[in-house]
Amino acid sequence: MWGYLNKTFPLLALAWCLQGCYVLKQGYHLHYQLNYQRHPVDSYINDRNTSPLHKEKLTFIKEVMNYAKRQGLDNDGSYEHVVDNNKKYISHLVYAAHPLKYQSKTWWAPIVGTVPYLGFFEEAEREELAKKLESEGLDVYRGVAGGFSSLGWWDDPIYKQMLRRDKIDLALLFFHELVHTSFWLKGSVELNENLAEFIGTMLTEKFFLAKSQKNLVIEMKNRFSDQKIYVSWLRKRKEIIKNILSDIQLSDKDKQIKKDSFYKKMNTNLPVFHSSRYRYLKRKKWNNASMIAASLYSPDIDQFSKIYACSKAKKAGEFLSVLESEASKYDNTKTLLKSFCS
Repeated sequence: MWGYLNKTFPLLALAWCLQGCYVLKQGYHLHYQLNYQRHPVDSYINDRNTSPLHKEKLTFIKEVMNYAKRQGLDNDGSYEHVVDNNKKYISHLVYAAHPLKYQSKTWWAPIVGTVPYLGFFEEAEREELAKKLESEGLDVYRGVAGGFSSLGWWDDPIYKQMLRRDKIDLALLFFHELVHTSFWLKGSVELNENLAEFIGTMLTEKFFLAKSQKNLVIEMKNRFSDQKIYVSWLRKRKEIIKNILSDIQLSDKDKQIKKDSFYKKMNTNLPVFHSSRYRYLKRKKWNNASMIAASLYSPDIDQFSKIYACSKAKKAGEFLSVLESEASKYDNTKTLLKSFCS
């Protein structure tokens, strides 16, 4: 999610003053996509040039939207159009972190508040910033985004790139993005992303159970079993690197040596997974920035499940409403989450 965009010119002008040309450029790209590259879903389905597979997946997405609405998520106006921009990825992300501290570089953006990454519709624009950050001595990680949410400020489209996903990943993706549309705690990106992952996972299982598609439920459970293995593995290593970088008895030189050695071993000390979904870990380049990026999408499923149960919400939308009303009472997300079962 990187919906750093606004509906009105005064807000865009304010963003331009605070963030240079970043918001203005991304706003221009989005404006072009939404006004010149999008087509209504139904007309895209009925177009004889649309492949049968894409027609099937677009029809499936409409089913997901209907289920999300019954679960109380805000999807009015969202995902009713298709954008076909002939690009491999929807957007390109850049993260940066202090080389000897577990500390992300952050940016401020209207509506969302402080964020630990920036997203670009054009790869060249992302690369320009990434190189600048590297020249400043920061750890840098380049990523891509499979989805996009403007937090309800725009009617978000379906990007044709999304249709490369299978039904499980499609359902999870759209439930995830609709959580962002329904709820966003300003300046708390890690909570927002992990919350969206949790609810997306929960609703995906419920959705396929409601459709009596047991084969997809079994496949989904296998995938999320691997996810729990990955999250546990990642969290343990996150604590190790944080301890190394916070050790006041180590010199900067020794920290760098230990850090390099630690990240080099990350690709060899991998857990055993049941599927091939985490094969990319063998070639992933780790540093402080990529560790922080990975942690944004690694929810503690058991913790969130307990909190959801304690909230006594019957639907996802009800849970988000309770969370939103409680959020104003607490200064940080840890205290907020602990409050539910106290």
